[in-house]
Amino acid sequence: MNTMTYNGYHARIEFDAEDDVFFGRIAGISDVIGFHGDSVAELKKAFHEAVDDYLETCRKIGKEPQRPYSGKMMFRVAPEVHRRAALAAELSGKSLNQWAEEVLGEAADHYAEPRLPARERHGNKQGTRIESSRRVSEIGTFWSDGFVKQRQDY
Repeated sequence: MNTMTYNGYHARIEFDAEDDVFFGRIAGISDVIGFHGDSVAELKKAFHEAVDDYLETCRKIGKEPQRPYSGKMMFRVAPEVHRRAALAAELSGKSLNQWAEEVLGEAADHYAEPRLPARERHGNKQGTRIESSRRVSEIGTFWSDGFVKQRQDY
């Protein structure tokens, strides 16, 4: 999967071989905004126009444009997962929020980072590539299955 970024909006890009066209959809918002182009240059232009048109339309109708994510997350987990996460945070000397932000960021990097342009990784707007690596805390690490496992010798 390929992505494009413009004005704080990210889009997922695909190619339809049957119609010989690139197409995309803005990700991270519930409003549906799609665009297409016959070449990469046309696709990029269409994406920029789609975002600009969306923002202008929202302004005209008095609607607040949706922005991808506020930084607040609320979700439920099993009590045992909550207990293990709180223990992992405490043993690593962090608050549960700090610990959760770190492990969620690492898990998200594992899946999303290879698909984002270098300047967008970790909110880094200057274009410096930030390499990520799996870090093991004192008690364990966050695995893709969502569980914290005790540290093992690798």
